[in-house]
Amino acid sequence: MSKVLEILNKRVVSYKHGTNLRTPKENDLFERVLYISPQDLLVVNYLRKQPLAAFNPGALLLGRRLLVFPRLVFDYYCYVSSIGVFELNIDSITNNENVIEGPYKVRIILYPTEPWEFLGGCEDPRIYLNGDKMYVLYTGVNSKRNRLIKVHQGVAILDYNFNVLNKNFLKIKIGDEFYEPTYWKDSAIVKIRNDSALILTRPEIDGFAVCWKAYVNLNDLTINIDSLEPILLPERWESRIGWSTNVVKISSNEYLIGWHGVSKIDYTYRNGLAIIDDEGNLLAITDYILSPKKNSIIESYGDRPRVIFGCGLVLYKEFVVWIGGISDYAIGVFKTELDKVMEHMKWVR
Repeated sequence: MSKVLEILNKRVVSYKHGTNLRTPKENDLFERVLYISPQDLLVVNYLRKQPLAAFNPGALLLGRRLLVFPRLVFDYYCYVSSIGVFELNIDSITNNENVIEGPYKVRIILYPTEPWEFLGGCEDPRIYLNGDKMYVLYTGVNSKRNRLIKVHQGVAILDYNFNVLNKNFLKIKIGDEFYEPTYWKDSAIVKIRNDSALILTRPEIDGFAVCWKAYVNLNDLTINIDSLEPILLPERWESRIGWSTNVVKISSNEYLIGWHGVSKIDYTYRNGLAIIDDEGNLLAITDYILSPKKNSIIESYGDRPRVIFGCGLVLYKEFVVWIGGISDYAIGVFKTELDKVMEHMKWVR
């Protein structure tokens, strides 16, 4: 729909505050606590007991239970993904004591059941709790190897036993018509009020990857085009940018979220953190503070080399714990202190 593209392109072009906020400087603040390989997982509800790849995990902290939601791939022919869940102890992670090694028992909770996720599966979850329901924002991929058809921003609603209550995907509404971007992912819920959710999201517009905010009608999962506003744009040395994690509340009106930028020069995925307010406006942002180490074969070599990517962020005591995929094959658990992160924030408002 050319009208939608025209409207959103104009908003990006006229937005003056989403660039020149950062430098290419890297200052890695995160301690490497734990690596989890696909061989460390034991799948309990599927005939194939070990995935070939397990990466890009979401995370949710329930008391001292750290739930991890990995993206699982069992074959490379079509590379169809599912989403599972397993558990770690947050105290052992933050204290570096008695970290239990695998195998970790994993249960698959989301797998392709709908036409719009049938050929590529379910990827890259971000978790949000609301009452007795668990919202999982994930990527639904309808593609064949090397032939992209469509990537949808999926929304699954689960109960606390991980039973799927509903599945659908986001659409942009303009008047009485609907528009579905060809490539839409990297979304997280900030807050839900009644039947509306404030989200951070990344629909690609004419192939241009920009971080947006928007309000979603939860009854039909539509976003009125009037509520879509650009928040963060790639810097001149980046080919793309996206939101990387769920949102973590750090004060009454401040939320922490991870983001990633992809270098035009070496194609590396590097990460930083940002603070937004309860209307989705950008308050502060860091330079890169979590990057794959060049001298680490574990972090830099994999199905997609030199990547650390989302999708799980939790705050426990004084620690920020980031659970990320490494080079599209395994999982890394990283931690740092919130005070260190705040020292590296650049306030823009």
